[in-house]
Amino acid sequence: MSIKNYLSWNWTNAFLVFICAIPAIYVAIVTNLTAGLGMLIGLIPSAVMTLPAKRKKRVSILILGIAIGLAVFIGSALKVYFGVIGATLALGLFAYLSTVFAASKKGNPAIMFFIIPVIGIGLSITTIDAGVFMMVNMMSGSALAFIVSLFFQPENQRKEKQK
Repeated sequence: MSIKNYLSWNWTNAFLVFICAIPAIYVAIVTNLTAGLGMLIGLIPSAVMTLPAKRKKRVSILILGIAIGLAVFIGSALKVYFGVIGATLALGLFAYLSTVFAASKKGNPAIMFFIIPVIGIGLSITTIDAGVFMMVNMMSGSALAFIVSLFFQPENQRKEKQK
């Protein structure tokens, strides 16, 4: 299994994230900096994932965004309930389990590259309320990217139509 199946760079994804970043930047500047940054972090899956040709499969952007949001909440909950040492041990256990899952036949290496570092980011959040707030904003950014992605056509389909 290759990571190239899950991650890519192309101008379609860059334009998608640019369009979605406009409301997130507006939220960051006008209303709440933390909310806007959470929305921007929620755009990461749409930036790095290959845009599926079928619109039904684009829900994977939303699913990975929800997983990243939950990872931040898990990190903040670990720190609040288990302290720094317990959270660090739990993070080590999550890292081991993610590598085992990524190596399995149905595993996705994106989990290993996204979820574990984001749990580490969640360790810097000091309260459960702040963790929930960040999780909701990250999920909303991912939901925005999913909705906007439904209007996009992948590059390979555009090239076929031009021929």
